[in-house]
Amino acid sequence: MALIQGKKDLINPYSYSIFLFFIYVSISRGLLVLLPISYYKKGLLYVDLPLLSIFFLYAFIPLLGII
Repeated sequence: MALIQGKKDLINPYSYSIFLFFIYVSISRGLLVLLPISYYKKGLLYVDLPLLSIFFLYAFIPLLGII
């Protein structure tokens, strides 16, 4: 909620990347639901799944302390 209200003092410094991850997921899943099934055969899912995986790793790996 602090991100939406524009507050600069966040508890978690990775909040922006996590917030952008969830925005991307909601937009991409919304588009996949609204698009006809014929677009799935054209490889839309083959592009979306790697992007989703990369963005997930970018957002959550710093929280796990791996890198």
